[in-house]
Amino acid sequence: MKQNRFGMSFRSGRVTLAACLIFVVSAACQAQDASPADSSPRGTPVQGAFLAVRDKSELPALERGNLIRLLVAPGSRVTAGQELGSLDDREATLSLDVAQLDVQIAEKKLADSRSIEISEASHMEAERLLDQAREEANISEQTATDDTAILLAQKEEELAKDRLERARKSREFSKISVSEQEWLALQNEFDKRQISTRKARIDQTLAQMRARSKAALLAHQQTSVARLELELQESKSASELEKLGLVGLQKAVSIAEVRLERRRLRAPFDGVVVEQMKNVGEWAEAGETVLRIIGLDRLYVEGFVANSTAHGIKPGQAIKVIASVNQKPQEIRGTLVFRSPEVDAKGQVLVRGEILNPGQILGPGERVEMWIESQLSEKNVSVSDR
Repeated sequence: MKQNRFGMSFRSGRVTLAACLIFVVSAACQAQDASPADSSPRGTPVQGAFLAVRDKSELPALERGNLIRLLVAPGSRVTAGQELGSLDDREATLSLDVAQLDVQIAEKKLADSRSIEISEASHMEAERLLDQAREEANISEQTATDDTAILLAQKEEELAKDRLERARKSREFSKISVSEQEWLALQNEFDKRQISTRKARIDQTLAQMRARSKAALLAHQQTSVARLELELQESKSASELEKLGLVGLQKAVSIAEVRLERRRLRAPFDGVVVEQMKNVGEWAEAGETVLRIIGLDRLYVEGFVANSTAHGIKPGQAIKVIASVNQKPQEIRGTLVFRSPEVDAKGQVLVRGEILNPGQILGPGERVEMWIESQLSEKNVSVSDR
């Protein structure tokens, strides 16, 4: 009796019916055990699905210059913001130093400036003198218009004249009624009163002259206050201009810092350097690619669905991806992010999903299986899609 490779017996060149039945059942059981639990997931299948790069950058030189330093090589893992190299930055560094020095000088001048304080002090002193001059002018004006002293002197003069006139008339009747000595005393008193009246008028004239002088001084002081007010405003305006100038110099520092930073090559995201276009010592023009970087934390999954089934598919739907990891199938969940509005010559529509790639275990270009689930992913759909 002969046996084949399946352990089945042959008798006279023929296989027994029992052996055939055993073979069929055994093969079916083996096929069922070999299939993963999710080999037939629900949803729309995607044909020719493969992994693609989501984040990629052809990192350019932002300025023209000589490449003096490269800190990475193809295969290096980089993080967002990490410095990867730089162009010759000596001129940009010097420009930044000069701009910072100009700012320091302007700040020192602004801090040491006392023009506003001096103008304010002068203005306050002028206003105090103006108040004093205004008070003195008021007093002088009142004194100049007060004729009380003249009126009093005139009254005393009239009394002295009246006494002298009565004495004269009395002497006309009798020489002995008023002695010579009394007559002379009355005459002297009358003369003194006349002099007092003239003096009172002169004093009032002088008071009027002093009042005019005080008024002129008041006007002069008012002019001085107005001039000092203008000087104070000018000092404040100059200070504001100095502050604006300082702001302009600070902006110049910021511009110099940006120009210096533009000579650095920095990673735009976490990823891997996959290609180096320039070597140290070579000249790079602005916009010319120096390094090519791809990100592996998130990947696209692309494939095609039949146009007849594509109409119900919308971005935001959940997707299921089965990839081979260490020769074992692994299920990964993601979200559909794009459905092309175009239909190709085969009647298919391009769809694109997005998945996380923790540990970067998957690589772009790998073939995978992909299904689009029938319901929108509540976790990933936006408010506008709802």
